[in-house]
Amino acid sequence: MTGPAPTPGRPEKENVRAMFDAIAPRYDLLNRVLSARVDVAWRLQAVRALAVREGDCILDLATGTGDLLLEELTAGATRSVGADLSFGMLRLARPKFDRGGHPGARVCQSDAERLPFADARFDGASIAFGIRNVLDRAQGLREMRRVVKPGRRVVVLEFHETRGVIGVVFRFYFNHILPQIGALVSSRAAYSYLPRSVANFESPEGFGALMRAAGLRDVRSRPLTFGIAWLHVGEV
Repeated sequence: MTGPAPTPGRPEKENVRAMFDAIAPRYDLLNRVLSARVDVAWRLQAVRALAVREGDCILDLATGTGDLLLEELTAGATRSVGADLSFGMLRLARPKFDRGGHPGARVCQSDAERLPFADARFDGASIAFGIRNVLDRAQGLREMRRVVKPGRRVVVLEFHETRGVIGVVFRFYFNHILPQIGALVSSRAAYSYLPRSVANFESPEGFGALMRAAGLRDVRSRPLTFGIAWLHVGEV
């Protein structure tokens, strides 16, 4: 769920890759602890929104250690692909698919802005907590639309700035508690980046507009857990 802290003099995409490679060994543990396992329920909501059918071939972008793709495979997808910029993350995803009885699933190290797949290759595409780390988000969405078959869906699960009293509490947690826990277990830099990246991300309404501008239709967005996370769905 986190992202990179910049390193002066290094291209930003390299910062993304290097940070995720560094935090990969503790990534799953910290996500479960820091979200109190609510992230598991969010991913299940994303799978339902994708409307996975038996035998579907799904692309899960910014797949990380493969948690969302594993849920999609469990829902009936086969021959699916988890793509990520970080090889360190992908190296942990591959054994999950094998242990889960999905040896046909593949992993692919690739840039979200230049996907190495043919047009209309997949029956659906998803990305969970990764679109914030795509430098050209509009291009990333266009690529997701390009590789999905007409009539099927693109699903995005992401954090946005939370409003109201819940937002005040959550921002305090994000800015003060989360980096402390991250420093003890993994990386203060990575878990300090998360609140900054969320603060700089589009509003739910703005991101929905970005999806429509990328050519997706019937775009709808809904909040999860008091608006801490949002689920965005668009059709090709």
